[in-house]
Amino acid sequence: MARKVPAGFGLGRVFDVSRINGDPLAEGPSPQELEGTSSAAEAVDRRLSRFLVGEGVRLSTEDTGRANGFYRPAGQMIAVSDRLRGDQRTRTLVHEAAHFLADHRGHVARADAETVAESSAFVVLAHFGIDAGAYTFPYVAHWAQDKAVLRRNLTEVQGVAAGLIAGIEEAGVAE
Repeated sequence: MARKVPAGFGLGRVFDVSRINGDPLAEGPSPQELEGTSSAAEAVDRRLSRFLVGEGVRLSTEDTGRANGFYRPAGQMIAVSDRLRGDQRTRTLVHEAAHFLADHRGHVARADAETVAESSAFVVLAHFGIDAGAYTFPYVAHWAQDKAVLRRNLTEVQGVAAGLIAGIEEAGVAE
């Protein structure tokens, strides 16, 4: 049987969004904070905190302004907002712990750092049975509007998530 190989390209029409009139497109969905307090999230929070302290990270619950939390590499400190509770607090702690494990120190583009941290948090939480999709998908969609951002960080997401899962599971052995 003969094999067909394309020999050229044809002409086609190209659509340019600048040629349309009308109302602006709707904004995409916003991240939805997780509700409730699950026993799985409580265990992850407790074990992850134990792991991070063992790694020399100082943990703080404080007023973080509009942010849910932050990681300060210079002082190896993670702060989580004092307004967060339950599963959302745990999601934020895992996100900031991902920044720590990925060693995000300002030399990484913000889109890359946020994509790695939130994607890793999603994988870790899913591993422990916590669904953070309503928060993660819009968050990552914002930071990785260019699909190349997600593509170039997939290996790091996998490594950071695996490291966090291992740390959480090892910390659980001490219970």
